[in-house]
Amino acid sequence: MTRLVRISVAGLLAVVVSAAGAAGPTDDRIAELIRQLGDPQYGRRERAAAELDSLGAAAIDQLLTAAEMSDDLEVALRASWLVESIPVDDPGDPLAARSLLQGYKTKPLAERVVTMHWLLRLDDDAGITPLARIARLDRDATASRVAAALLAREWTPGDAFWPGIAERIAMALGNSQRPTARLLDSLVDFSQADSAAERRAARDTARDLVALLDRSRPADVATASESLGDDSDSSAAITRDLGRTTQRLFERSLVLMLIETGEVEEARDIIRSVFAEFLAHGGDDTLQTASNIADTLIWAAAHGLPDVVDDIPIAGHDEVRTHFILKFAQALCERTRGNDTVAEQLARTTFEQHGLSFVDRLRAGILLQKWGAGDWASREYTAVVDDNEAPAQQQVLASVMYAEFLHDRGRDGEAAGVLDRLVGADAGERVPALRQLDRDPAQTRARADYFRACAAAAAGDTAAQRQDLEAAASGEAPDVDALIALYHLPDNTPEQRQATLDRIQAALARMEEEIQQVPDDPNTYNEYAWLVSNTEGDFAKALRYSERSLRDSFDNASYLDTLAHCHAAAGNLTAAIRTQRLAMRHEPHNRIIRLNLAAFEAQATGRQLDPAP
Repeated sequence: MTRLVRISVAGLLAVVVSAAGAAGPTDDRIAELIRQLGDPQYGRRERAAAELDSLGAAAIDQLLTAAEMSDDLEVALRASWLVESIPVDDPGDPLAARSLLQGYKTKPLAERVVTMHWLLRLDDDAGITPLARIARLDRDATASRVAAALLAREWTPGDAFWPGIAERIAMALGNSQRPTARLLDSLVDFSQADSAAERRAARDTARDLVALLDRSRPADVATASESLGDDSDSSAAITRDLGRTTQRLFERSLVLMLIETGEVEEARDIIRSVFAEFLAHGGDDTLQTASNIADTLIWAAAHGLPDVVDDIPIAGHDEVRTHFILKFAQALCERTRGNDTVAEQLARTTFEQHGLSFVDRLRAGILLQKWGAGDWASREYTAVVDDNEAPAQQQVLASVMYAEFLHDRGRDGEAAGVLDRLVGADAGERVPALRQLDRDPAQTRARADYFRACAAAAAGDTAAQRQDLEAAASGEAPDVDALIALYHLPDNTPEQRQATLDRIQAALARMEEEIQQVPDDPNTYNEYAWLVSNTEGDFAKALRYSERSLRDSFDNASYLDTLAHCHAAAGNLTAAIRTQRLAMRHEPHNRIIRLNLAAFEAQATGRQLDPAP
């Protein structure tokens, strides 16, 4: 249908950017030709299409805009045909990016979205330029939205790594007038503005574009959902859901701009509209609706707007308004704005709420832990762990998670005690329940021994620390963290050090066997990378394995922590710090992740790290 030449997109961008200084068609001429694509006369339509085809690179941006935004169906269709063969990859892209983009245009939308996520996390920001290019050039409006939303989400005020990302984005976008591209441009302009007036201008542009993108996203029409039969795998359902999700991300970027420029009330207005939309389109899914509103509350509170807790509509939707997840989020907002008595009363009342199942309590504990309300999380975990009427599997799962929660807070003696109840003499049905959850009782014993070693280290009892580490690192199921701690003990004799290295090599060999047997399990890749990056071995292989684990668990904070250690072990502290900050973004209240970030930053600056609190 077209004979647009497949040229280097880097060269294409150079052509577009320097168009003012070179002979070629004017923007007005291209616009006129695009208008003629819808001319009543067939011959004029064909001649306009042929001329636009011959213009190639010079016409790309306006053709894409027409394909996406034109009200004339004939113009939109013909523009789409003309841009069909525009590539999103470029021969100048890094090898990793080219590999991901191979066959990109033939993939279903869901697979393209996965590719975009992977591009976002390539080393050295190698995928940022291709991702911005997708926002500019992919003729699928939804794909363009996803690429733009992923990039917009990377910006937060004061992020030290954003300027490098912004530069790559700006170079890839050229002078595109596509709404998604223009929104990214406005975000870059806002972050780079030298004056308050420039910031306000960029903010105003972003406001208009966010409104435009809201109007152009797939509509939430009840009949459409019915015709789809709620098939979440259908292309239309995916497109609709991505439209909602990307719009929320665009709005959050605008809210941050408004906060930065002092327009707090307008920022709250946007969040009020988000609440209203969640309630309007939540349907019968009370849990999802309450979770969406709670997530928005927690995000707003973290960015200086805890007062939005007063903006939740109070009329109707009683099941949502009284849902325990939403009530806990409200309590946290009250705590954030200093209303401790109100917060504690609300949290206590929610904890005592009748009808909460064991699953509800476990879900509450996980969320409260993630939100940084450790005291409330502990209360929820304990309610399940100490309830002997709870189903064994749920009690065991809660115990394992609670033990890790306690370890993260340096309460290692308590953590060991929680696990001892799962494998001790009076464990009863808990041992079979462990196996049903694919957890080896021997590994659980080793984990308890490791926690005891941590408690002994905190108490300064080095003899007990070594004894407990030896117990945790022996046998067929050694604890990986215990092996790492043994490796780093300062008083190791040469014989002890060699014995530890032998254990490490044996553990790595077992992990390799597991990877061969179950190649799709991300956890084994992560454990291998964690062990090597914290001791010794093939650091390049550890980095590959860590990146492999993240392909199946995108932006998992624990796996990002491992990747940061792999970068540090390879000597790339800049990448380690950036990756660790990404982990912090997803789990901002995780003490261990925070301490690891501080260690990398201290190492990068040559500072001595203060003792852990």
